[in-house]
Amino acid sequence: MQADWQDDGDAGAIDPVTDYRLTRDPSSYPRPLDEIWWAAIFHLEETSLDEFRQRVEQAHPGQILIPDVYDAADCAARPPLQSVTLIARSPVVRTANTAGNGWGCGGVYLGCMVPQAHLPLHLTPQERERPAPKPIKCDDDTVVTAVIDDAIGFANALFRDRETSSRVHLAYIMSSASDVPHRPGWRWEVQGRSLDKRAIDRLLKTHTSFGLTDEDALYVDAGAIDFAGGGFSPLALRESHGTHVAALAAGHQMHKAPKHRPLLVASLPWRVTEDTSGFNLYPSLLLALHRLEREGRRFRRSDGTIVPMVFNFSYGTLDGPHDGSGLIPRLIQHIVDKGDGPVRRMVLPAGNTNLSRTHAHAEVGETGSVALDLKVLPDDRTDSHVEMWLPEIEHPGWDPVHVTVSPPGGRKGATIVVGSRRVHRLRDGDGREIARLSYAPATRTVKRASIVLSVNRTVGFSGAAALAPAGDWRIEIWRRRDGAAEPPRRDQHEGAAVEVWIRRDDTLPGFPPRGRQAHFNNPDYQKFDAYGAPLPVDPPGTHCPVRRAGTLNGLATGEAPLVVASFTGSNGLISDYSASGPVPSRKGPDAAALGDQSPVLRGVLSAGSRSGYLVRQSGTSVAAPRVARLAVEAIAGDKKKSRKKAADRAWLHGYAEKSDKKHFPQPRPEFARGGAGRVDVPVDLGAPDTD
Repeated sequence: MQADWQDDGDAGAIDPVTDYRLTRDPSSYPRPLDEIWWAAIFHLEETSLDEFRQRVEQAHPGQILIPDVYDAADCAARPPLQSVTLIARSPVVRTANTAGNGWGCGGVYLGCMVPQAHLPLHLTPQERERPAPKPIKCDDDTVVTAVIDDAIGFANALFRDRETSSRVHLAYIMSSASDVPHRPGWRWEVQGRSLDKRAIDRLLKTHTSFGLTDEDALYVDAGAIDFAGGGFSPLALRESHGTHVAALAAGHQMHKAPKHRPLLVASLPWRVTEDTSGFNLYPSLLLALHRLEREGRRFRRSDGTIVPMVFNFSYGTLDGPHDGSGLIPRLIQHIVDKGDGPVRRMVLPAGNTNLSRTHAHAEVGETGSVALDLKVLPDDRTDSHVEMWLPEIEHPGWDPVHVTVSPPGGRKGATIVVGSRRVHRLRDGDGREIARLSYAPATRTVKRASIVLSVNRTVGFSGAAALAPAGDWRIEIWRRRDGAAEPPRRDQHEGAAVEVWIRRDDTLPGFPPRGRQAHFNNPDYQKFDAYGAPLPVDPPGTHCPVRRAGTLNGLATGEAPLVVASFTGSNGLISDYSASGPVPSRKGPDAAALGDQSPVLRGVLSAGSRSGYLVRQSGTSVAAPRVARLAVEAIAGDKKKSRKKAADRAWLHGYAEKSDKKHFPQPRPEFARGGAGRVDVPVDLGAPDTD
């Protein structure tokens, strides 16, 4: 296949990846692009949501929806900078992503396509209005657990305190059709619907006969399973990630269910989970966080104060600057650290990418040039993206970085220079774009500049699809001093490394096959130790730029969350896949919890999609909810009324150090992989070998 790079100058787009996704060939979309509704994050600068909506409506009437989580005060607020999730059609997103748009929008982060059936377009704004929810009176030791995940089986018996009484006070189902009759306790959201405890209890009573609950019929009735909608319903499977995680975080046998542990859950759209890149995730995650946090404010102690709340979000991504300044880490910091506000904690997994070869540390200051071999796999039905993040502050004498990308087959490469707003497109013999190389400067929302390589999928189902070639793509990051023959001195570029991450692009278990993870294939990367086992740490003194260190979950790089690694129960070792620090904002995870029974018996037991049986799943995703459960009990048991320091990172470090010394073989794992130590958190879900 003949392919040539073309310099198309400045595209005028603020976010290059959003522009790339909105300028794809028509065969990439299920319907005409301008008819598609998107969930997207809009970054508003010195502009209120009301002002932004008015400006958009003047240019594109009826093409934007404001979620109900933003009340009148939120819409009128005019902070210097705010990031909000809105539902909008492609023309709105395209304009908002253009520099100088005149709307007060400093950029867009494009999320997933939202089916029109999931939007309440048939309702007027007045019909969508709901009365303000009433406070829920609670005992002083009440702590709310909030789980955001995929396909959470909220009717499972482990989430009930009686046969037809649920501990779930809100189930937000984001992949749910809106064109069904209204029922008491149901609420139409701008994306999907939510059910309160009253509605869930009614469903349990309707679908329970002779002591048995027909959960399949209940989930169909609630819209959590929708075979008629033409999409995928992961809750219909025997096991679901969300149910498994929620049970580890807050599940109890019905006859032992505590009275003061209410549960809030949000099931993300299946399209979000199917696309592991993170693009589709962030707008929906932001919406779910706002919705559950606002619902959590209803729970009040006897003195009227808002009860504490612990979030668990067992997802991992590879994108972002990994220094705590990314969009979601900043949002988590805002939710957790509210000064005199209610106690909030967020628990996140360290990630499962330690051995994925998706991170590179390019010290171009030392050698003047670093080469990376990017392996793009065949039969990849999704795009691949590589982010090259530059130092936040350019040092004196810090020369511009050049990045040259060459496609497989020895074809001519394209070079882009830091500071250049030019866009290079790789086009096939028919003139169709199959890859793009672009520069994204630092903005008010993203403090570091980056260079982004986007590569089209390598297989398609239509002859009109523009496909990229599979194979080894060559990425060279280099520097040249003008007028100087000798390489730059090391002291001129000390600390000026370029950090490179490949966005996640795999297919999760149970989902239809789509993505295949691209990875770096440098020949000097050492995969195995002297005994042929996978090598979980970088060899001492390695010169290979591809690193295990720094693979920590991109969502978990802020200072606020409790980040959890995974260890193996039979030997106490950190699981090989458990991602590592350090990153600029933290040395590594905070602690490690059980993620595998043994090297040959991977995973731990927890709830299946239906009541009455347990299934086994593995990863830091199942280690994190154990720490969420631990944090809930620690906050509840704290005798200080303020509880501001209860279950924070310092507490977890101290607890993990003591637990590791008491319960596990020594020495303690290195902090970069296991945090302050391993924690023992038993979970009784009704089976003798649950832990």
